[in-house]
Amino acid sequence: MPDNIYNFLLDLVSPCLYGFLLYRLLSVYQADLLSLSVSFFIPGIMYCYLFAREPGERMGPKTFWGGLLGYVVVFLLVLNYSFDRSNPVVEKYFIAKKYSATTGSDHNGDKGENFYFDLIHADSISSSTHWEEVDRKDCDYYHYNWMHKRIKSGNETFMILDKKTYSGPHHQCSFLLQKINGPVEARFMTEPEYDRFEKGDTFHIEKHKGVLGVEWLTYR
Repeated sequence: MPDNIYNFLLDLVSPCLYGFLLYRLLSVYQADLLSLSVSFFIPGIMYCYLFAREPGERMGPKTFWGGLLGYVVVFLLVLNYSFDRSNPVVEKYFIAKKYSATTGSDHNGDKGENFYFDLIHADSISSSTHWEEVDRKDCDYYHYNWMHKRIKSGNETFMILDKKTYSGPHHQCSFLLQKINGPVEARFMTEPEYDRFEKGDTFHIEKHKGVLGVEWLTYR
């Protein structure tokens, strides 16, 4: 039984607040399942290793520090995020395409979705677009899923932005090409971030160093 009603309410509310805080932090740092596991289980393993064999105490220094150990990872992440006053490194992209992909079903039969942006770095765009006729081999190779794929022409790299096909025995086609000379990437996004932006938008990725050197990102 609790000592009093205030301790009882604190015992009920604290895990909820901790869970909310951890969820928020993991979204800020874009953590995956491995990071989630580390946040939960490594402090617990350390607690058991250090204090499991100690005689039980209602409240003492060892019990206090053992309980506090479970919050160390989250505390450091909060500290790294909250007190970061450094200027972020900003990279400018253009959203060439946004799309979602259905993942496998869980034990309830529900299917999830992953969300992606195809991004072209601003420094990658080196010239205006142009139409170029391609041979049948390339036309057949890019028949499906051709949009925003890279293609080599000589020593230069282009992205396919559009396609025209011509009826006839040779099945010729032309691609609308954008010359690029830098990075192009597909980036995984959360659903709220995915809904904020549209194809053709300018997309800034801000990389924050963090007080403790743990990097985190923001998008605008």
